[in-house]
Amino acid sequence: MMAAHKIALDPNHTQRSYFAQASGTARFAYNWALGARKKQYQAGVKPSEVCLRRQLNALKREQYRWMSPNAPCRKPLSTSQRSGRSLRRDV
Repeated sequence: MMAAHKIALDPNHTQRSYFAQASGTARFAYNWALGARKKQYQAGVKPSEVCLRRQLNALKREQYRWMSPNAPCRKPLSTSQRSGRSLRRDV
């Protein structure tokens, strides 16, 4: 016999806003890392996840200030790892 629990979130306005910001930041970081990986592979360089994180952190300070330390999902480590997995599938 299998038992399951169904749980529904009922966030208030502040929580909904936070969830939207966090998912948007994660989506942006994933897409940025995937694009950077593709460009570097086409240039003949095999980028590491550490290198990509450092590049994104440098860009965050200069161009993407909305990804500030107080912003949700400020460490897109897992998103850069997922972008690497998806690129390996595509290539």
